[in-house]
Parts: sequence; structure tokens; C-alpha cells
Amino acid sequence: MGAAEQKLRLFVALPIPGDVQGSLAAVSQELRAQLPPRTVRWTPSENLHLTLRFLGDVPTSRKEALTASLETATAGFGPLHLTAERAGCFPDTRSPRVLWIGVHDAVDRLAVLHQRILTATEGFTSEPVEKAFLGHVTLGRLRQINRPQAQILARFVSDLAHRRCGEWTAARIQLMRSELSPGGSRYSSLVELPL
Repeated sequence: MGAAEQKLRLFVALPIPGDVQGSLAAVSQELRAQLPPRTVRWTPSENLHLTLRFLGDVPTSRKEALTASLETATAGFGPLHLTAERAGCFPDTRSPRVLWIGVHDAVDRLAVLHQRILTATEGFTSEPVEKAFLGHVTLGRLRQINRPQAQILARFVSDLAHRRCGEWTAARIQLMRSELSPGGSRYSSLVELPL
């Protein structure tokens, strides 16, 4: 019997340019100053991205077919003009697990791109699809948080309701690899495809 096939932990993402990553990191710093250390596992600024689809473990042998499927899905789609603004929490600010900044475009093409990515990847993953797509960048994941800390977070989210954190034109998607380690996830781009 042969050895088990090697698998890659993959996701499809829109990269975020350095200046917008910097703006988002500054927002994280503002909240970090208001909460006790280790309340939040912050996303390093270089790891900030917009996930279009988490695929989980995909056999290495299927990477080329996955790439071809993504290429077909994005061919001729065209660049997206995106805005990062408005903060929120999943599932909500009363029992927050994830802190995020929203990302959207003026004509809802991001949702169309997301649907194309879902269709292109459906044969490559058994990971569940979220009930409703909300473009966002994860700033951090909350650990144990008490009521006063949750109130600080809720105020912070409310204060960010109308604050713009950056704008950019997204002209490509990336097939990303996530490698888990005790120090956190390490991401690397395996493939870049133009929109």
C-alpha cells in the first residue's frame, strides 16, 4: 500500500496592497491599546487579505486542475474597485469571536466574483459554504472576553461605522497556501491569476 497523498491547505483570496494593510494595522493598534494583552490573536499586517473561499486540504495532484478551473472562472472578469470600511464581529458584538473590517464595491461585482469562485472550486473541497457572503478582512480572533471588554469592542465597532480604511483596485486573485504552526498561520501565494 502506498503512502498517503500529500495535501495542501488552500484558500482563494484577493490580496490587499501594502498601504491598505498599513491602514488596517493602524485600526488594530487603536483597539489593541484599549484591551488587555492576549485578548485578541491579531492578524499580522502581511497576512491581511480578503478570503473568497476556504478550501481546506486539497491533494497536491489536484492543484493544476484547480488552477485551470479558477482561471476559467476569472477570465475576462475585470478589475474591482474596492473599499474597506465599517467594522463588525462574527457572530455579533455581544459574543464576539472574529473582528473584521468590511470590504465592498459600488456595484456588487465582488459578490459575483465570489459566486464564480464557489462554482469553480466546488469539486475541490468539502468545506461548507458560508450562509451569506460578506466581503471582509479579519483583523483578529478573540479569545476569552468579559462583558466590559465586549463593551469596549462594541463601542470601537460603532465608532468605525463610517470610517474608510482604504480603497484599491483588485486586478488579481491568489491561490494561497496556509501552513499552521504554533506561532500562527503562514501564508504563501502559489498562483496569481488576473481578473
